Amino acid sequence: MDKSEYIDILKKDEEIKNIIKNQNDIYYVFLASVFTLIFSNFVQRSLFTFLKDVNPYSPEFSWIYLIIIIIPALLVVKVRNKKIAHFGAHIRNLKNAIRDGFFLGVLVVLFFVGFIFFKSNYLGLDFKYLINMDRLNIFHFLLYIANVSLQQLLRSIFYISFCDIFQSKKNMASIITAAIFGSLHIQFGFGAVALTFIAALAFNALQKKHGTLAGVILFHSIVGWAAYTIRLL
Repeated sequence: MDKSEYIDILKKDEEIKNIIKNQNDIYYVFLASVFTLIFSNFVQRSLFTFLKDVNPYSPEFSWIYLIIIIIPALLVVKVRNKKIAHFGAHIRNLKNAIRDGFFLGVLVVLFFVGFIFFKSNYLGLDFKYLINMDRLNIFHFLLYIANVSLQQLLRSIFYISFCDIFQSKKNMASIITAAIFGSLHIQFGFGAVALTFIAALAFNALQKKHGTLAGVILFHSIVGWAAYTIRLL
């Protein structure tokens, strides 16, 4: 056996290993996706069944919920032997990501403001009622940012994992991730699922552009807090 034949054998062996690894990744990510959806719906149904007046957006509920459903995603990180930075938890390209996240967040908030003015002026609702002053609390805002950071890490783990699996088919990875993210809100109705699906597509696009989660977290935090304060949630 000459040197070139030996090199060819090594290359084929490496290709086979990569194929097996990719198949294992597909299996692990798919399994984690299924478990995440099962855990999510189980926790939601249990809380809504036994706690009739539970607020799904309260810090207590959301933290319990997040801690449970993020476990399968973190197992994916461990099994795939990837650093957390691989999933966007880094500060590279930070300035541009923060700029775009802030701009998009403010743009959507302006839409919200126009919406509440419409509700107050044309639907006869009290403008003061639409603003929940109890939620304008810096501690709750910081807690919300931490909460959003976990949500976005969860989404990113699935998004980047599917990007790794589909490679050139990034749009397919984005759609699948958005569908998973949307399905986590199925207990709140079709409207919540559709809205979350669209939001996840926007999050994926912003992360794809900059690579980091920083801009996505800022965008989500600004929009989510505005919706939370303006009683849209």
